[in-house]
Amino acid sequence: MLRDVVGTFLDTLTEREFDGPLLALLHARGFTDMHFIHGAFEFGKDVLAKKIDPDSGETRQYVIQSKAGDIGQPEWRAVRPQLEECEYNTIGHPSFDPDLPRVAVLVTTGRLKGAAPADVTEYRKSVEARSLADLEIWERPDLVEWLCDDPIVGVAGDEVQADLMGMLTSVRDGGVTDRRIEMYTRRWLAPTGTAPRASVEAAILVNALLRTKRLDLAMSVGLQLVRATECDPAASGDAKSAAQRLVLGLALQICDQTEPLLKDPLDFVRSTVGQLALLTYPVICCRVAEALALGLVLAREVGDLDAATRFEETLHAIAEQPGTARPVGDLFAPSVIAVTVMLATFDPTAAKGDCCTDR
Repeated sequence: MLRDVVGTFLDTLTEREFDGPLLALLHARGFTDMHFIHGAFEFGKDVLAKKIDPDSGETRQYVIQSKAGDIGQPEWRAVRPQLEECEYNTIGHPSFDPDLPRVAVLVTTGRLKGAAPADVTEYRKSVEARSLADLEIWERPDLVEWLCDDPIVGVAGDEVQADLMGMLTSVRDGGVTDRRIEMYTRRWLAPTGTAPRASVEAAILVNALLRTKRLDLAMSVGLQLVRATECDPAASGDAKSAAQRLVLGLALQICDQTEPLLKDPLDFVRSTVGQLALLTYPVICCRVAEALALGLVLAREVGDLDAATRFEETLHAIAEQPGTARPVGDLFAPSVIAVTVMLATFDPTAAKGDCCTDR
């Protein structure tokens, strides 16, 4: 059953949602000196990493290109030039060692299909004839096997599988709460937990919560992943960065959903009106505002100025909602602290409460 869950998880990932689990898998499988360099100047590389070959004992330089979904002939022809850049291009990152034996990797959450496998075989022959880098293809079955059966990957093992399946069942049944997430994710903390295990489990849980339209709880899982990676002395900088990117991405989704409702102060209120509006309105205000405040912190941390500006504008607008300053209980009180602290960094007047508590 876990194999079906993991398979569905891989099938529903976008390319960038796969970044965190990929880095976790690489770390768990013994790769070192990993660097995520996806962007305008990646030169055919999404991830750089090194690994000692168990047969020869020599260190090999891996250059990895990741894709989401199945790869047919058109998709293969589009990605092949990127792999060719991996074969010869030594530009991209100071940690890239051009003197090491090189391995180019295409990893996909789907499969090679149609005419793509035959063309890959011919391309591999061409690479070998030119004495270029070795070529490896990691497909969906490989990823499922590593995640479910490989003992060095966190979700392998009967106890881990049973606990994770219990959480996923609760997600589907609507029984997950912030408290349960916090209790469950204590297993991610050192010394019993590891950053790779936490990253893989978090990605699976976040994916399940997003599919059940619980973006707020997905954000909670992401924050627990940040806690786990920060508390793990063995966690790499890439693991910590991946956790931050996960939370930042979720916060941006909240921002996307909230911005249109804040142009008219009453639109946000109307969207929360119901039989329990007295409770739901301030709860939603507090959760949204807290997510935006944390998103602002991370956007500044990674230097994303455009995202930071969006968070500032949306946070200021949600702070004008009376419910933001009136949490219904202690569970939501920390949101006031986060919002106040971040408002003070760009609008001290709003942080003092002039924009909401006087209404």
